[in-house]
This record gives sequence, C-alpha cells and structure tokens, in this order.
Amino acid sequence: MSESLTQNDRKTLTAELRVQHEATFKALGIPNAKFIPKVAHLVPKLSGKHMGFFHSELNHGQDVYIELVDLNYDPTEVDRNLYRFRWNPHFETELECSDEIPEKRSRWFVPLDELEEVIVPVKRGRGRPKKANITPTDIHVAEPTREPVRAIRTIIDTERQEPVKRVVESLISEDLPIDQLTILDLAAMLTRTACSNKEWLNKAVTNK
Repeated sequence: MSESLTQNDRKTLTAELRVQHEATFKALGIPNAKFIPKVAHLVPKLSGKHMGFFHSELNHGQDVYIELVDLNYDPTEVDRNLYRFRWNPHFETELECSDEIPEKRSRWFVPLDELEEVIVPVKRGRGRPKKANITPTDIHVAEPTREPVRAIRTIIDTERQEPVKRVVESLISEDLPIDQLTILDLAAMLTRTACSNKEWLNKAVTNK
C-alpha cells in the first residue's frame, strides 16, 4: 500500500469504493458483505500476480469481495468489476505466506486467477432496466482459470442448460450472425422471459 495513505485514508477510500457495489450486494442479499480493495502485484518466487491478505481479512468465515485498485486506491479497471474470493477454512496451509516478523504482519497471497467475477442477472422490460429479485444462490460467476482475470464470463448456470440448449438449436436453425444479438435477446436467454423482439427466440426460451 502507498506510504502516503494513512489507515484513516484507506478506510475512507474503501467506503467510497464500496458505494459502486452496494446495489449488487443488496441484490444478492448480502448487504454486509466483506469488501476489500486490493492491489494485484508480482510476488518473488510465485508465478503470476497475487494479492496479499492479512490473517484478519481471511479468518471471518465468509467470502471476500474485491475490487482491483492501485497503490492510491484508484480503480484499475474501467468497468469497476467486482470479484469474489471464496471462503477457504484451510487458507493458512494452502496459501503461500510471507512469514513476516512479527507474525501478525504476515500476508497470505491469493493468486489473481483464483478470483471469480461476480455477475448479477438483470431483467429488462418496457420500462427502465432493474435488478432481478435474486438470492445468494443465484449468483453467477466466471469460473477461475489460469488465464488473466478477464476470462470469458460464465453467466448461465447448470440449472439453465436445457433452455440454453433450445436457444442454441434455434440459433442454428435461424443461422443468424452473432452481431444481430441484442440486449433484449440476452435478457430473454438469462431470465427465460419473452422480452425479445424475435418471436422464435421467445418461443425457444419459454418452451412454448
């Protein structure tokens, strides 16, 4: 962290950064989610970028939500993406540790490619776009990969594979270019509602 930032500075900046994600936390039913801005950096003897966490940041028995920032706590991504590091009760033995002295200053290093990008489904109708009514089990994330964190997003879970199969079959039969896919088409596939302007797509997602 930047030497120019005091503990109070970091606390204030964290609160300001969190505002961007409050609607997401509320939609997911976790208004008190643990949110920590983190700097991704190279660590000697480790491959790829990592983020350092103190013991007190990982021992709460809950997932940690992260926004990537620089040393001055300025966001490093234009889209202000939100990521999740799943709670790991074995983090003390499974993650690499800096072994600082005194021990309370030790940091456990989380690989950048183990973060999951949080994706909140949205419903769109004739009015203004709005968040879907979802629960924590509805959360969609990009599966961790050994590629940079901007991996292809996995936005449809296993429960939706059958409707997706029908949509794919319809797309094949129509053979439309991908650039003809609209926001309403995507919303129809995600929410399984007939909100697309393409009648064949509405039938495919609603199985009617």
